[in-house]
Amino acid sequence: MKPEVTFDDWMKFRLIVGEIIEISKKNVKIDIGGEIFKANKRGDLEKGDRIVVGIENNKLIIPLIEGSVIIPEKDIEPRCRIS
Repeated sequence: MKPEVTFDDWMKFRLIVGEIIEISKKNVKIDIGGEIFKANKRGDLEKGDRIVVGIENNKLIIPLIEGSVIIPEKDIEPRCRIS
């Protein structure tokens, strides 16, 4: 089981919007405003999807809620910070 994060820990993450640019069976590449990160595939993703990701120590984290990625409600550009 993956570790759970407390609310205080959650508030320490830099949460921003990333765009899925490539998907393979196990990995995804995510564009965060010109920076490309590679991560393990999580949930049901499609190329072009915009999702909320966390950055900590130059490492990408894809937060899940009940097994699903977090999708912003509005059409927000990659690299926009989520408060």
